[in-house]
Amino acid sequence: MRRTPYSLRLFLGAHLVLSTVLFGSSCSGVSVGAVRKDIQKHLPLGSTAAEVIAYLEAKHIEHGDLVTYPFDSYFPDEHNVRLIPAAIRKQGLLFEATISIGFRFDEEDRLTDYRIEKSLTGP
Repeated sequence: MRRTPYSLRLFLGAHLVLSTVLFGSSCSGVSVGAVRKDIQKHLPLGSTAAEVIAYLEAKHIEHGDLVTYPFDSYFPDEHNVRLIPAAIRKQGLLFEATISIGFRFDEEDRLTDYRIEKSLTGP
């Protein structure tokens, strides 16, 4: 049986620890599943835009106002989407993890659905 050289084992171990610290710390915190569960609990479909904004402010979640977007990445196959965008950001050592939420509304400002996406940005 051939043994791995000590320097290679040391390099791989250091790389694993460093990757865990740099990448893992940026992803810790809130998960998409936890956000989805909390939204389902507090914002049933049919909630008003004012209720959604009150929820976001109570949770200290960054958000915009209800705006009609001609095109939007949350709903790429639709036009004139009435949407409140929101984001939860967690900064790590090198990366920022973002959970983006798009709350979609009908013409009467009632919540029809939402999309949640997680992304990781960094250098």
